[in-house]
Amino acid sequence: MPLRNIHYGWIIVVAAFFLIFLDGLLLYTFGVFKPYLSESVRLSETAVASIFSLRCVTLAISMPLAGKLAEKYKPKYLIIAGGVIASSGVFLSAFADSIFELYIFYGVLVGLGDGAFYTLPVAIISRWFKKNRALAIGIATTGLPVSGLILSPLSAWLIHSFGLREAFFVTAAIVLVISLCGFILRKDPSEMGQSPIGGDSGAVESDPDAGSIRAMDAIRRRDFWILYFVFWAGFNTFLIVIINLYHFGRDSGLDSNAAINMGFFSLNTFKAAIPPALIGVGSIFGRIFFSGYVLRFVQEKRILLMCYILQSGTILFLLFFSDEWAFYLFGFLFGFFYSGWVPIFPTILGNLYGLKELGAIFGFFGSGFSLAALTGPITAGLIKDTFGGYEPMFWVAVCFCFLASAATFFVKSESTVAGGDN
Repeated sequence: MPLRNIHYGWIIVVAAFFLIFLDGLLLYTFGVFKPYLSESVRLSETAVASIFSLRCVTLAISMPLAGKLAEKYKPKYLIIAGGVIASSGVFLSAFADSIFELYIFYGVLVGLGDGAFYTLPVAIISRWFKKNRALAIGIATTGLPVSGLILSPLSAWLIHSFGLREAFFVTAAIVLVISLCGFILRKDPSEMGQSPIGGDSGAVESDPDAGSIRAMDAIRRRDFWILYFVFWAGFNTFLIVIINLYHFGRDSGLDSNAAINMGFFSLNTFKAAIPPALIGVGSIFGRIFFSGYVLRFVQEKRILLMCYILQSGTILFLLFFSDEWAFYLFGFLFGFFYSGWVPIFPTILGNLYGLKELGAIFGFFGSGFSLAALTGPITAGLIKDTFGGYEPMFWVAVCFCFLASAATFFVKSESTVAGGDN
């Protein structure tokens, strides 16, 4: 099919995939960098976790800021600026020799730049799709697990083969180059003389924001905060697992090398890097399965409940069967069920509050991830420093998952504005 016959909305989805890939890069690679940072700067588990938490606190500020700025400025410029800032922070982290420098370079600069990579593409996709919106978001957000699939073993290999500083250099270059995808984004279909996919193909839509609720009004509503709690609790579970799974695996005996051969690409890496990569594999399948198929038949909040319960079951499975094969199976299943709930939230928010200020709404809502990054990893680090093992923190992850499951019974997901279907 000639490129000119492809609706530009799908090109937006491809660009969004790569930008969200960057968000995943900055998430997954820290879990691999963590023990080497601890060794090179001589920091405790809790201190290293606090660097990541500061990055996420900064992210909590930059996400709604990016969403608000996108109402006045073209998103592509905000994303390019974010790429320059984030890549600079990663690059400078290679030269850090104190926790204060890591706080500034990785905690502040990376968090500030990362604020545009997820929120803006998801909000823009919502404006380009009236039909199959959740599917489009699900496809784009597979960039997050794909980055884990590729970059967890790649980062471990880079550090093992060349050193921590060189791994930072490569990561910074990847961030800067891929952020150029921001130039592809267009905020609204009218900029390309098109209507949203699933809208009236005979005419350009003149008012896609009809019935939308202002961001400040949305965050005053009880249903917003119930959703926020569910999102926050779910990401506490995810972050505890993703940041500590690599080290849990090494402590459990997955400390020997394994060869990974992808035909055109092969590398030797620790076996412990494979389970986080398999989270990425499972997430790819899960996002398509839940967003593209299950959502046609099951209400959004029921999918949330289903995924949280099954995700907690995968952690319990790992705690009782911590053999090598169990780590690999856990990685795939955890990623599969985790990816079922992540794309659901933008769809629910769009249904409840409309599209006009969805960037600002989702930017503020996304701070739940940053708050989870403050509560989850630091709690896990304190537990590790106190008890000296990884099992107790994984039990805490199960508890967060149960909290999210219980709260889904109070979630409102029915459409209340003119914004389209799923």
